[in-house]
Amino acid sequence: KKSRSKRAGIEFSVSALHKHIKKKHSRVSSFTPVYLGGIVEYIVSEVLNLAMEAASRDKKKKINPRHVMSGIKTDGDLSRFCSRSIFPGSGILPMMRTFELASKKKAKSKRFKTKKTGKVKEEREVEEH
Repeated sequence: KKSRSKRAGIEFSVSALHKHIKKKHSRVSSFTPVYLGGIVEYIVSEVLNLAMEAASRDKKKKINPRHVMSGIKTDGDLSRFCSRSIFPGSGILPMMRTFELASKKKAKSKRFKTKKTGKVKEEREVEEH
């Protein structure tokens, strides 16, 4: 006899998911844990794929919590899905805000001699990019 997980072709235990769902809800369809298992498996595979890419960018062979966090934060949908999540041991991501980049100003200095004293003075002009 094959298990429900093997028949569905997923790695997550369908019977364990069914048991956890039954704790909260008394009536549960037999397809609900199969569907939920497929969804969870897909999300886990996406997170692991993004974490692998983050680890390879850092030239590391092992995935650590920082790679998981940076993978999730770089993906728009997963970032919104995990917006209130805390990743212990992962630190924080350096964040460059776009409005800070747009409003950077470059100072340009001009040197000139005054007519009265003949001393060299410096005047700064601010140019926006």
